[in-house]
Amino acid sequence: MMILSSNFNSLLAAAAAAHVGSGGYSGPLYNLQLALLSAQIQIGPQTPFSQMTEANFSGYVRATGVTWGNPIYQADGTASILSALETFIAQAQSNFVQNSIWGYALIDGAGNVFLAEMFAQPVPIQAPGDGFGLVLALNFGQNNGNSYSQIIAAT
Repeated sequence: MMILSSNFNSLLAAAAAAHVGSGGYSGPLYNLQLALLSAQIQIGPQTPFSQMTEANFSGYVRATGVTWGNPIYQADGTASILSALETFIAQAQSNFVQNSIWGYALIDGAGNVFLAEMFAQPVPIQAPGDGFGLVLALNFGQNNGNSYSQIIAAT
């Protein structure tokens, strides 16, 4: 289940204000970072990033500048926005570092958590070329808070 942090409402209010001001959706939802988590943890709305363990597999780089598409309406009447596909692929290096990826956190440059999610099963990163893509979905309406993020083609 996706956990929305106490910072999330402020982010959405700022995003709405930016949209009204500019007519665009760039605003505060952009320039966020997507950090992978390599340890299982119970997360809640107040869990700080400092209590999460960020991935460190060989070649891992936090995704920066996460971007979002235009809002779309679902058949159930809810609205969603989808992030661009972010890919994470392990690179060949001497002393290769493995990880199990248990989830992710969407943070700003100061480490403030806006949302986080733990996966039902970890994604193993055991060898060069292992990896996956991740598309985030923010849903608004009756299904708010449910996870619709998708792991794409984990190898």
